[in-house]
Amino acid sequence: MNNNLDLSLIFINYYSKESLKNVLFSIKNYYDENLEIIIFNNSPEEKLEDLKEIYLNIKIINSEKNLGFTKGCNIAVNNSNKKYILILNPDILFINEFISYGIKFLEENKDFGAVGFKILNPDGTIQKESLRNFPTPLNTLLKFLNLDSLLKIRYSYFDRELDKSKEANILSGACMLIRKEAFLNINGFDESFFLYGDDIDLCIRLKNKGWKLYYLPIESVIHYKGGSLYKYSFKRIFYSHRAMFLFSKKYYSKNLILLLIIYSGIILRFIFLILISILIRFSKVLS
Repeated sequence: MNNNLDLSLIFINYYSKESLKNVLFSIKNYYDENLEIIIFNNSPEEKLEDLKEIYLNIKIINSEKNLGFTKGCNIAVNNSNKKYILILNPDILFINEFISYGIKFLEENKDFGAVGFKILNPDGTIQKESLRNFPTPLNTLLKFLNLDSLLKIRYSYFDRELDKSKEANILSGACMLIRKEAFLNINGFDESFFLYGDDIDLCIRLKNKGWKLYYLPIESVIHYKGGSLYKYSFKRIFYSHRAMFLFSKKYYSKNLILLLIIYSGIILRFIFLILISILIRFSKVLS
């Protein structure tokens, strides 16, 4: 166990207390309780103080209302005095001692701002979101149509070299080690995103500021995905598509025709998923 890491682990809670309990127990398998953990609590009705009975060195910041992932994360980072921060989703489990390898890389490569790792699905397969390319209208469309693995294009949405150490384009916000200096250099997450799309935007802005990103193919965590938001919940569908609109406006607003085409596709996808959500609820009522 390496207990002298200049690091804060950052979690954002939104009705995820049970998941947080599980991840804290998994952290204790690899690190003792000297590691700093900061939890920003976006669900004021959910009391988290008893989590300190599992892991002593926890700092809990309670919000009076749900401020969203991005703002909560920015506040949590500003409450850290450490050199490095590890952004984590609450719906994960540690399966390895991976952090020291990332910190060692950042210590030796001062021009790199963040490191990502190999994230696993519950079935043990590698989560494709571990390493992605910049999302373009084409590769995003192919991803939505599940054609990205069939039609080979130069820059697919998911980077396929998941077993290779390499400079990266987009890392996963489910488990991302960031140099705090780099995070503050870009003023943290863009809070207009609230939820979803924030990690993609963060990586792009880091690179635009001259910070490089790196991917280490070390197994780090199991990510269960979805967290407190059900896959076909209205909230999840709304916020994910809202993020698509914001991202498109931010990066494609100079091409009005392309932007209108993208907006049309987002609207159609939104309507389609809302209909699926309604059908699922209706079928549950009937059953």
